[in-house]
Amino acid sequence: MFPNLKLCLAHMGGSNEVTRATSDDLEEIRKLDPTSWFKHIEAMMKKYPNLYTDVSYTLSDFDSSDSQVLKNVLAFMDTLDDSGKRLGERVLFGTDFFMTEQEKREPELYDCTKKNLADWWDIIGRVNTQKFLMQPI
Repeated sequence: MFPNLKLCLAHMGGSNEVTRATSDDLEEIRKLDPTSWFKHIEAMMKKYPNLYTDVSYTLSDFDSSDSQVLKNVLAFMDTLDDSGKRLGERVLFGTDFFMTEQEKREPELYDCTKKNLADWWDIIGRVNTQKFLMQPI
């Protein structure tokens, strides 16, 4: 009915969902935790090319390269959808300003994300945002 409608599922489900996603097998995740939004979002994004997500709030847990959230997010970014494109090509940058201020100040979040997602920085901050807001599919 709305073939050009784009949706963004917020925060990749949240940091707690990202850290629970330790298996690549979606069916196994569903058996163990039927509410794992991170894996549900991944599965839906593989199938639906107009579906996006963002790193808002999850970026407050990108503290170091040892961060499980960061490791899972980086793996997510490189996951291929059904058409062979990386899911990271539909991830948006955001900070959830009022919420993340509880964790870190805005400049710290910006710097941490830019450092830890360096290869994706321009893509999530500019390229994907333009695609989401401007370009019809």
